[in-house]
Amino acid sequence: IIEKGELCSPFFIKLKVTIVNLIFAVILFVGLFFKKPLIKSLMGASLKMDDKSWMMLSKRWAFFFLFLAIC
Repeated sequence: IIEKGELCSPFFIKLKVTIVNLIFAVILFVGLFFKKPLIKSLMGASLKMDDKSWMMLSKRWAFFFLFLAIC
């Protein structure tokens, strides 16, 4: 059980951002593995692109989130 004080600790607050960025990166990499651009389902109505462009955008965002998690 996590106590309330532990959720407000500076260590957890710093680690939380890393975990969230890793989760986003993993989700996008899984989509790339199955050849499904998951960003298209979120932004497909706003941006008109072909599937190759959606895959490239997904790959770039996945690496961006991975870079943020590492830094």
